[in-house]
Amino acid sequence: MKRSKIFGIDADGTRSKDIARALRKLGITINIMRTTYERLSSYDDSEDFKRDVRLWFVPLKVGAQDLSCAAEKLERNGVGFPI
Repeated sequence: MKRSKIFGIDADGTRSKDIARALRKLGITINIMRTTYERLSSYDDSEDFKRDVRLWFVPLKVGAQDLSCAAEKLERNGVGFPI
């Protein structure tokens, strides 16, 4: 990914990367806040929000189940090798 090079001009005429970096971070923060607001305002009621939150955590739940299953298979014969 190519990064854009933005420079700000200080009062003495020098270029300042710090100002440009701060403005870029501010822009990213504002975009995240706007996206979050738009997402939250799109819910009809609290049930929509609850369903969405449950969907966010499905990968964690599936991953924990897989890890548990793998650990169970490794422990069956007592030496740590799968059967």
